[in-house]
Amino acid sequence: MAVRVSIKDKAYLECQEAAQKMWCSSKPGIYGKGLLNTKIDKFKTERLGRLGEMALSIYTGKPVDFLYKEFGDSGDLLDTKAIDIKTASKNYGKILIQAITEYGYPIKLKSDYYIGAYCEYDSLQEKVAKIILMGWIKKERIIGRSVVPAIKGLHKNYEISYNELYPIETFKEELDGKAKN
Repeated sequence: MAVRVSIKDKAYLECQEAAQKMWCSSKPGIYGKGLLNTKIDKFKTERLGRLGEMALSIYTGKPVDFLYKEFGDSGDLLDTKAIDIKTASKNYGKILIQAITEYGYPIKLKSDYYIGAYCEYDSLQEKVAKIILMGWIKKERIIGRSVVPAIKGLHKNYEISYNELYPIETFKEELDGKAKN
């Protein structure tokens, strides 16, 4: 079962501010600029990612990692194994994890866990968002999968259907080493 997490006020502002200070915004190419970004909402891509991180932090009780890291980071929460939450702008029914760059270079899976999530609601004006946490998967279950062309852009992704994920309710147990998977 999915979990809905509301983010508002101070937590939303933290995500908004952190989104404006990310290293990825300085990368070349269309992906560094964020595929969802517009002239009106210049940091939408980055904010959605930060909102997903905040939602996972609220749900697990683990602190979010908004520290600036040149060349990006390998995890979204502090004091845990490497976790990468993939927050889509809408429900595509699957996690999309970039596997090959727009220039044809493979991308190594750096995290131990990948979380599938999507944005149900996001209002920059109201400072409110609702993120749906769908489930999680271990890196070992992704390695070796075939890759497919991206929905938007020239890169290729791993696609993992939400129905292939472990239930999000079991993720806290997994982090604490108590999972039965």
